[in-house]
Amino acid sequence: MISTIELRDRMSAGWYNFNRGRDWNGWCQAFVAWASTFANGGVEPHWYGSAREAWNASPAAASMDPYAAPPGALHWFTAGHPDYDVKLSFGGGRVAHAYRNQDVKWPNLINIGEDDWESAANKAPWMRTTYLGWTYGFGPGGAYTVPLYVASAALQPHERRVVVDGSGFGANRRIGWASTSAPKGAEIAPGETGEFKGFVRGESVNGNNIWFVGLYSGDFFWSGSFVGGASTAGLTDITPAPTEPTPPVVWAPYVFEAFSPVVTAVIPAHPSNLKLGSFPSSPSTLVLHDFGTKGLHTYGSVINYFTGDHTTDESKQVSAHFVVSGDRIVQMVSLSDRAYHAGPGGNDFIGIEIDPEVSSDADFGRAALTSARKLIAALRDAYAKDFVLLKHPEVPGNNTSCGDDINKALYVVEAYAPPVIDDGNPSPVDPTEPVDPTDPVEPTDPVDPIEPTDPTEPTDPVEPVEPTDPEEPTVPTDPTPTDPVVVVPPKDVTPEQEQAAAELVDQFVTGQLLVGDAVLSKIRTFVPILVGPIIAFLVQTFPAVAEFLDANAGDWRTLILGAVSVAAGYGWWALARFLGKRWPLAEKLMLGSSKQPVYIDRVDSLAKN
Repeated sequence: MISTIELRDRMSAGWYNFNRGRDWNGWCQAFVAWASTFANGGVEPHWYGSAREAWNASPAAASMDPYAAPPGALHWFTAGHPDYDVKLSFGGGRVAHAYRNQDVKWPNLINIGEDDWESAANKAPWMRTTYLGWTYGFGPGGAYTVPLYVASAALQPHERRVVVDGSGFGANRRIGWASTSAPKGAEIAPGETGEFKGFVRGESVNGNNIWFVGLYSGDFFWSGSFVGGASTAGLTDITPAPTEPTPPVVWAPYVFEAFSPVVTAVIPAHPSNLKLGSFPSSPSTLVLHDFGTKGLHTYGSVINYFTGDHTTDESKQVSAHFVVSGDRIVQMVSLSDRAYHAGPGGNDFIGIEIDPEVSSDADFGRAALTSARKLIAALRDAYAKDFVLLKHPEVPGNNTSCGDDINKALYVVEAYAPPVIDDGNPSPVDPTEPVDPTDPVEPTDPVDPIEPTDPTEPTDPVEPVEPTDPEEPTVPTDPTPTDPVVVVPPKDVTPEQEQAAAELVDQFVTGQLLVGDAVLSKIRTFVPILVGPIIAFLVQTFPAVAEFLDANAGDWRTLILGAVSVAAGYGWWALARFLGKRWPLAEKLMLGSSKQPVYIDRVDSLAKN
């Protein structure tokens, strides 16, 4: 046996997997069967399909006086409906039922509540005209009961009875906290008893801040609605301990200098939107963003967002190292600090927010593109390296439309070239520099030349030494040789030819395999000549091409295939040259060599000279 309040609170709490989410209007017999289950500690009765079926299986009515029905009795009605209707007595003419428009609705339930008999009958007049009487229990011999009681006059220390003052108002239930602003729940009716697990100190109403906490529901009831008022005898104070307010975060001013003169302004982002330090000293990548929708998000709105204090809302903690709009290049985060712009997979990179107008052909858009390229070039020079460029969606883990106004190809700048440093020392003399034909040949040892002992006499007192090898003459000792070696100056050549010749000479001297320009040119010529006919042959093997040639070419077939062969060979050569500018290996594979011939004198002639 349980009290009427326990039944209400346990149903509202969903004990025994009671379905609180369904609409119970019209399911009166199922409601009564569930009440029997609750009152009997979870033991289920027989589940009849309708109130009529249960009525027919039950004993005759005990009385036609609804006010004589004790708590737990059942009121039966034909209700003008083939399934009949049944309501649960709470004693004294009060009923609980699965219907609608009850005066007191049970919390967390749909269309389950309770009414006084007259109030219920006024809303449903058929109760008076179709009443069959009440029984205690249902089924054969009233085997299935709903043992309930209304709390006795002798209250337990944890019980409180609602004041009966003639107003008709019971004890208001507040859900969530002890406050009149909290959502309302079902009242405890006047004269009924509530069971409580303790009290809290909540909102003060009429000078009384004591609220009782329901034993089963955990809901809050103002103590002024109960006999004894604010008395807390027998109850425990379970007011939550006050929480210390979190002191506000005080941020130190965020100050830094522009990394380069190209920056037109430094506007530091708020420190809550970035992380000081922990940024790579040599980041590899620049992430290109556009800061929103044209006409909606502006330069000013982005600056305001990045400089806003978002300490209490991590979802808004966003920033970028730079913001570019028109001619403006604004640095907002130092390059030694981590900006929050591309998630965990991209915050190790430099973030650049670009005005979405950059995709337009207007002067403002072109200015933004120019500014962005100027910034990228300055970063390249500052870090002395080239960067990888990524749009925001290309960063791993980022699924966003940010960057859809960015054409990445337009932001590629010239590759980094190390500056030439002039240390003030003269450039070393090129040992291959041509000798002036009018100058006498220096002694064979350029470091420690043999000085003549007598400017008028040769070093050998007997006679000059004749050369033993016509190709390697001995340098005369006479400072004014009678037959000086004359070196013919080289022909005018381009720097590229001069470099190629030097490479070939070096290969010849070191014994490396040497391929002359004539051989090289033949290789690079014959490969396309061979590839052209092969491609032409393969093309005509396609059924559609063969049918076309058979139907239309006639005597011109050979000529057409020849033309295709020439075009294919030339196309092969041109494609190889195009790819070789970036991938020399591709040119080597397609033409047999990635080295282009340089048409100068052959290396063996150069070596001999």
